[in-house]
Amino acid sequence: MRLPRERAERHAGGLASSLATLLLASLLTGCAAWAPASQVEAWPVSAPCIAKRPAAPVLPAVPAHGIFEQVQALLAREQLRAAHVRQLEILLDACTGG
Repeated sequence: MRLPRERAERHAGGLASSLATLLLASLLTGCAAWAPASQVEAWPVSAPCIAKRPAAPVLPAVPAHGIFEQVQALLAREQLRAAHVRQLEILLDACTGG
């Protein structure tokens, strides 16, 4: 005759095994119920860029005399150059998609 303790341990082991089997079956069934996710592959395609290059700005001449006039002319040249560079960068970004 078995002791009650041995019988309880044997019953607990069988119960744990049954629960593990049930859990595994539930997980597998749940995973099988999900539809596979569709995968979309994107291929980078370069489009031809049709854009005219903007003409370089006409820079004002720097006067030979008068520091104030020279500074004004140099600032105007720098602003025109920076605006031209921005235009070129915008065109380049539009062509590359960036």
